[in-house]
Amino acid sequence: GHCKTCRTDQASASMRTFAKAAAAAAALGTAVVVSTPMLLRHAYNKKREKDKMGIVSAYTRKGFFAMMYSLVSESVDQKFHSVKEKLFEEVPEACDVLEIGPGVGANFKYYRNLKSLTAYEPNTHMHQQLREQASESGIKHFVLVGEGAEDLFESAIGKFDVVVSTLVLCSVKQPDVVLKNVETWLKPGGKFLFLEHVAEQKGTSMRWFQTFISPFTRFAFDGCHADRCSDCTIAAFPGFKAEVHEYYTPKDLFFWTQRNVYGVAVKA
Repeated sequence: GHCKTCRTDQASASMRTFAKAAAAAAALGTAVVVSTPMLLRHAYNKKREKDKMGIVSAYTRKGFFAMMYSLVSESVDQKFHSVKEKLFEEVPEACDVLEIGPGVGANFKYYRNLKSLTAYEPNTHMHQQLREQASESGIKHFVLVGEGAEDLFESAIGKFDVVVSTLVLCSVKQPDVVLKNVETWLKPGGKFLFLEHVAEQKGTSMRWFQTFISPFTRFAFDGCHADRCSDCTIAAFPGFKAEVHEYYTPKDLFFWTQRNVYGVAVKA
C-alpha cells in the first residue's frame, strides 16, 4: 500500500484539480450572467436597424442560439482559419457540395468556383444570413434547405462530390446516423470534410469538466455536447477511409473546446 504521505499528496492533488474545475465553472457562470444582457441588447439594436437574422423572437432557444452564433461566428472562424484553408483545398472546382449545419455561412468564403452548393440548416433563424453570405461569396447555384428535408435527400443519393461538416457533430442527436446519411449522399470516391471539437482524454480534469458542463451546453448551445468523442465515431465508421488530425485552439471563453480534430474521409 501507499504510505500516509503519498496518500496525502494524492488527496491534495485531487483537491487542487477539483478547485480548478470549480473555479472555472464559477468563472463561466459569471461570464454568462454578465454577457447575456449585453448580447441581447446588442442583438435587439441590430434588429431595429436591419433584421438580418430573421429572428422572430430572441428568446426562443433556436433564435437565441442564432443570435449568439452570429455574434461569435467571425471570431470562431479566425481560430480555425489556417486549418480551414488547408482543409478546403480538398474541394475541387466545378463540383457539387453539400454543407450540413453551415450556421451563418462562415465557410462560404473558402469555396472556389463550385458547380453548386446545397446548405442544409435546420435552424431557420439563420437562413437570411446564409442567403446573403452565399451572394457575397459569389456562389452562383445555391440551394438552401431547412426543416423537412427528407424528400430532397431521398432524391440526393449519390449526388454530391463533397460533404462538409464543421462544428456540427457535437450537436446532432445520432452522429452515426448522420455519417451513414453522408455516405449515402456522396458519390463513389466522394469526400467528407470535417472539423469538430471533441472530448479530452479520459481521466483528465478537463474531461471531467466537459462532462460536468455538458448539460448546460446542450441547453444553451442548441444541443452541443461538450464531451462528445466525434473523432472516435468518424475513425470507426466503416463506410469511410478517414485521416484524422488533432488541433488545439488558443484558450478563450469557450476553453473546454480547445481540443479539435479535422480531416478528410473518403467514401470506400
